[in-house]
Amino acid sequence: MSSFTPDTIPPEAALRARGLSFRAQLMLGVCGLVLLSGAAITWLAHLSARRSTDILTDALFREASAHAVSETRAFTERATPVVEALCRLANDGLVLDDPDRLARQLLAFLQSNPGLSWVSYSDEAGTFTGAYRTADGQ
Repeated sequence: MSSFTPDTIPPEAALRARGLSFRAQLMLGVCGLVLLSGAAITWLAHLSARRSTDILTDALFREASAHAVSETRAFTERATPVVEALCRLANDGLVLDDPDRLARQLLAFLQSNPGLSWVSYSDEAGTFTGAYRTADGQ
């Protein structure tokens, strides 16, 4: 048997005496690198997904806003001729003193404008006359 003095201890024995073997250190090092690589990949994937989500959300809101603008513009463009026709009807002589004739005039106007569901007239005294279209088109 040979005895070792501190100066003559082989390096492998010194590593074992300090704690972990070379194999254990190598295995811990590889696991640490895998864990670090996985964390970096996860972080980069999160940043990419977040950026993609922001871009998609921005595009979706732009599209919804553009659709709302076009629908509003189309509605106001349809409303202008109706208002002009009502002004002509009022200037040509609505029969304001006979509620039955006024109702027939409003009904004729409603029938000539299929996009409307309600036409009415009221005055300062609270007299009210109107014509409406039901959900089934009557």
